[in-house]
Amino acid sequence: MKCETVMILWHNQDPIYSIDFENGTNKFCTAGFDNEIKIWSYTKNKETSKLSIEYLSSLKKHSKPVNIARFSPCGNLLASGSDDGNIIIWKLNTSTTSTTNIISTTTTTISTSATPTKPAQNRSRPNPLVASDDNYIMKEQWSMVNSLMVPKDVYDLAWSSDGQYLSSASTDNTVIVWSPLSKSYDQVIIDHSHYVQGVSWDPLGDYLLTQSSDATCRLYTTNKARKEKKLIKEKVTTTTAAATKIR
Repeated sequence: MKCETVMILWHNQDPIYSIDFENGTNKFCTAGFDNEIKIWSYTKNKETSKLSIEYLSSLKKHSKPVNIARFSPCGNLLASGSDDGNIIIWKLNTSTTSTTNIISTTTTTISTSATPTKPAQNRSRPNPLVASDDNYIMKEQWSMVNSLMVPKDVYDLAWSSDGQYLSSASTDNTVIVWSPLSKSYDQVIIDHSHYVQGVSWDPLGDYLLTQSSDATCRLYTTNKARKEKKLIKEKVTTTTAAATKIR
C-alpha cells in the first residue's frame, strides 16, 4: 500500500477531532477544535496517480469544539456532535449555487470565514488545496434541518445501518437513541457509571455497542420481530461487560 500525506490547513491549525467518508462518493468531512465541519472531495489523476483534494464547504453552527461528524448511510445527511451539547443534522442543498465566504439557506444562515490562519513558518509554502488566498468559493451549501440537545458534551455518534436511528454518546454517562428527523428519542440508556466515549451499530443492525470510561463495553441487541422496532432496555450486569436486549 502506498500512502500520501495530504495537507489540510483550514482548521486554523487547531486539532482535528473527527473525519468521515461519505458512502458511495469521493467526499469526506473533517471536524475539530475550531467549532467547524468542513467538506472536501478528492480526485486521483489516472495518468500520474497523484491525489488532489478540493475544499467544498464549511458548516459553522456549533459554539464549541466539534468532537464527531458522521455521514448517514444513504449519504444525504450529516450529523455532528459538539462540546456545546448540540447534535446538528445537516442536509446538502442541491438546488443552490456556489457562494463565497457565506452560506445562506431557507432553514438557517451559516456565516463562515474560509480564510485559514497560517503560521509564519508556512507562509513561504503554498497551500496545496487552494489556488488563491484571496477568494475561497464554497461549492456546496448545507442547511441545518434539526438540532438535538443533550445535557453535556457529545463524544460520539453512530447511524444505524438503515439510517433510521442515530445514537449519541455523552459525558453525562448516557447513550441516547434518536429518530433524528422527527427530533425525538426512542430510548435513553443509563447503564454506564462514567463518560460514554464510543457507540457503534453493527452493519446488519442487530447490535449496538457502547464503550465507557467506567472500563466496560456493553452490547445491546435489537428484536427485529417487532414491526415498530421500539427500543426497550433490559439491564444485565457482568464484571467486564454487559449484554442488554433492545426490543
